[in-house]
Amino acid sequence: MDRRTLLAIVLSMAIYYAWMLVRGPQLQAESEALEAAEAAAVQVEPSATAQPAEEPVRQAPLVPQTTDVPAQQSPFAMCGAQGTISSVGGLSTVTLDNHLAPLEVQPLYTWIWGKVTGTVEGGWHPWGEVQPGRAEVLTKQARVLAIGSGAGPGTSPPTPLTIQTGARGGMTLRGRTESGLAVTQVLRELPADERGCLIDVELTWHNPAPIPHTEPVWIGLHDVASSGAGGMTARYSSLRQPTAVTDEALTYGGPTGAGCVRDGTRLTDEETQFPLEGPVSWFGVSDRYFGMYLMPEDPAVGQVWFSRLGAGEEALDGVHLRMDTPLAAGATRVDRFQAYLGPNDMDELTAAHAELSRVVDLGWFAFFGYPLLALLRWLYGVVGNWGWSIVLLTVLVKAAFFPITQRAFRSMQKMQKIQPELTKIREEMKDNPQEMNKRVFAVMQENKVNPAGGCLPMIIQMPVWVALYNVLLTSVELYHTEFLYLKDLTQPDPYLVLPLTIMVLMFVQQQFNTPTNMDPAQQQVMRFMPLFFGLMFFAFPSGLAVYMFVNMVLSNLQQWLIKRGMRSDDDASAAPTTEVPSHASP
Repeated sequence: MDRRTLLAIVLSMAIYYAWMLVRGPQLQAESEALEAAEAAAVQVEPSATAQPAEEPVRQAPLVPQTTDVPAQQSPFAMCGAQGTISSVGGLSTVTLDNHLAPLEVQPLYTWIWGKVTGTVEGGWHPWGEVQPGRAEVLTKQARVLAIGSGAGPGTSPPTPLTIQTGARGGMTLRGRTESGLAVTQVLRELPADERGCLIDVELTWHNPAPIPHTEPVWIGLHDVASSGAGGMTARYSSLRQPTAVTDEALTYGGPTGAGCVRDGTRLTDEETQFPLEGPVSWFGVSDRYFGMYLMPEDPAVGQVWFSRLGAGEEALDGVHLRMDTPLAAGATRVDRFQAYLGPNDMDELTAAHAELSRVVDLGWFAFFGYPLLALLRWLYGVVGNWGWSIVLLTVLVKAAFFPITQRAFRSMQKMQKIQPELTKIREEMKDNPQEMNKRVFAVMQENKVNPAGGCLPMIIQMPVWVALYNVLLTSVELYHTEFLYLKDLTQPDPYLVLPLTIMVLMFVQQQFNTPTNMDPAQQQVMRFMPLFFGLMFFAFPSGLAVYMFVNMVLSNLQQWLIKRGMRSDDDASAAPTTEVPSHASP
């Protein structure tokens, strides 16, 4: 026996006898089992894997849990995060030292309505009455890094653990599952390197029973899901929800009514869990700007399940990893993970794991979105302000599409010009569709109008604009960034200046594009379109509103110039020409 093993056994024995003196004889049986597990575990190399059973598989008997052990609470501080770790519920109440919580924005219209209904007291506080504290990643109700045995946290309780704080902030938690496995969970902050700050999570499972253990084991991350976020404006809110990448597919597991969720996977009080197939890249819980993610060392270690604990407003939505590898009698296995805890910053996420940056979901046109995000960040490096970076990015994208937009606007203007003639033809030839189409086509050819000329350029540039829209909606770079009178570009404009201005610009643009011979009923509908879309901007993040404002100003200016140029051409062609005779009499 080498010196390290002997020293480990001596220290384990010393800890054991000290514990016995404190807790008394009623825990003697449990302590002896735990001592045997620890003595066996220190003789196993960390990379050891479970040994296959050589006898017919039988489930190890359930070992009763002690119920008189009070829950321990211990402070947690790693990677710039502070929180609490519980012996029965895992990690919770986690905040970030270097990031602020969202501002409690009070839009003007909500304050006025509150005054009218008597539900609001005091003056108007556009950006909230109090300064925000540290950003919250996990709530007080969270159960993150809880472990246990059985089908999952929804059907089997987490294993009670004793907590020990080690050197340099590391933590060791020990306990025994309902099915008799001795388990040790070690958390330690890894030295910061090019991958940033990560937390090493090591789970050691030991089967001290004389028969094989076949029940699954699990580790879970659950928290209160964001609620009250239904309807059209749901996607503009930062929703906390479980998410994972398995088999190279990104999946969200949001609650019912929590906005857009990929693949229709929603957790409800009836459907409390569902599995995801394939190798596991990472899994975790997050909102738009912050999150905690667990990355297994072995992608084939187990299967990810989205799961709900409890029901109704008290429910916790999350994800757990179920590992089904059996343990032979006396066998030990070690599972390793690395955890990222912090902001959803593209550089930090990519450094932590090649697939982790996908939590910043730029939608179907992400192949346009990532270059636009890189350009936005480059512009910030030049001007030093995210608001002006949005303005410049919008101008650059608009300039890139100027030629095809110019052709589209000119085509629409020409189409409006010949619209009365086309309407007359359709009325006169409505009983002869063939002849009507011939005459309509002839008029378009004579005026050099392509019916698809106004739509096709718009369709070509639409993916880029949608990608830019998603970049501005999801970028943590805009979080708590100021621009002019705005204090946070990820929050709505409480003064309503941008939404109301956009409504006016929409109305102006409508005057450029509405045909003069449009049906009166259609004209009434069109008049309400700026109001309808403008009201949606009341809930938009102001960064998106800045982008839309700049885009519409440039579009209106471009259309005005085109219309002015076409009017000048018409005036020039309509001007009479005076021919001077060569032999005029004196």
